[in-house]
Amino acid sequence: MTVHHVLVPIDFSPYAEQALDYAIALAQKLQAHVTLLHVIQPLLVAGADMGAWPSPAFVDELEAAITSDLEGYRTRVCPTFYT
Repeated sequence: MTVHHVLVPIDFSPYAEQALDYAIALAQKLQAHVTLLHVIQPLLVAGADMGAWPSPAFVDELEAAITSDLEGYRTRVCPTFYT
């Protein structure tokens, strides 16, 4: 079996940092690509019985902040593309 991708879940914790370092080294040895994954769980602003969800503006701001945070991880995975 040939490995083409190494999937690395990112939650911005120190453990994710260690996992990324390991995944990068493994991918280099296997000549594989590293794929970063961060999942945003839907948030309820009020109780579930009220059915209130975050505003689209809040979700957009959250996504922009996470994308910005992921930029540092991307530069570690593909430094030649970000120099």
